[in-house]
Amino acid sequence: MISDASAYFSPKAQGVAVGAAFLLYTLFALFVFFTGDQSLERMESMLAAEVIDAPYASPTLDMREDDIQQPQREASDLNDKPDAPLTRPHGSIEHSSSPKDHGHASEGQDESSQVSQSENLLPAPFDGMTEESEFGLLPAVSPRGLTPFHAYKKPFVVDTDRPALAFAVHVQSASGNLFDAALNALPDSVSIILSPYLENIEALQAKARAAGHEVWLELPMETAEFPGKSPGPKGILSHAGLRFNKDNLEWVLTRAVGYAGIAAFKDETFASVESMIKGVFEEALSRGLGYFELNNRSDRFSESLARQHDSPFVKNTSPVSSVYDDPSQSLSLLQNSASFQQRAVGVIPLTPAMLEYFDPWLASIKEERVQIVPLSALASQE
Repeated sequence: MISDASAYFSPKAQGVAVGAAFLLYTLFALFVFFTGDQSLERMESMLAAEVIDAPYASPTLDMREDDIQQPQREASDLNDKPDAPLTRPHGSIEHSSSPKDHGHASEGQDESSQVSQSENLLPAPFDGMTEESEFGLLPAVSPRGLTPFHAYKKPFVVDTDRPALAFAVHVQSASGNLFDAALNALPDSVSIILSPYLENIEALQAKARAAGHEVWLELPMETAEFPGKSPGPKGILSHAGLRFNKDNLEWVLTRAVGYAGIAAFKDETFASVESMIKGVFEEALSRGLGYFELNNRSDRFSESLARQHDSPFVKNTSPVSSVYDDPSQSLSLLQNSASFQQRAVGVIPLTPAMLEYFDPWLASIKEERVQIVPLSALASQE
């Protein structure tokens, strides 16, 4: 076969072909020698950058569906990453307003559009998010700007096509059995407000977060009903000085860890001492906490102050007078408000009567497709 091919090429032509092939091989070898290592290094750098950047891409303070479904990272690695999913995934899809023992999608709803929001929240506090004081650990913004509100709130994606109802259960006094019963009965999208006077408050916040509930801390304040209704020995008082009230505030804030914000009832009692109460609120808001105004008829003082500090703010929209009298009336009122106004916020005290009425009420709001969301999900920050 070789002898046949050589008949078509002269010895001179064969020599030229061999020389050209040798020259091309030499040039290719030189190219690889001088550029191959650099090209490989560039490729390795690009791959390394992709691997490093992947878990921390485009930080944002708003939780998205992708954030909630990301794998859990260690608590010490979450402190400085505002977009981190602060949950321990169960790996199941649950309706946001269903009890914990109902782990399936509601009828007629596309499972693919749901987000796994029934998840345990990581134990608190996170590293770098506390500050020592004479009373204990105070909440603090992390060195890179992550606030307690964004660190400890419950990640949640609100369905904008359905009415949203954010309500909190106010725990002022409770036996362990009652609190445990509440955690078992309530959807984990219900927020929990803890009184600072609870003896076992630290254990309660740990239980609530372990069950997936967002926690807020009550800041007791003097109201127009004082002295008949007292805020307690560590309450904020209108006739006391700023130093006294700041000490009381600090005591309250150190009673627990892992709460997203404070909840307080402010009325006209502090109208004549606004500079003093402003100093108290500024101290709390500067720590990166959200603020829940319990008084649905309060002026805009608290809201404007929260705006000045870029603090998340949410306000009760239900009449307070009826809330603490009849839980069935309170829940029905919240349901109606959400259905007609597409958004409602309320608070209900934890009592055996509330738990007894809760299950049938939950069934009724499902029929109206009202979703229960955490307080933080309706808190605005402008």
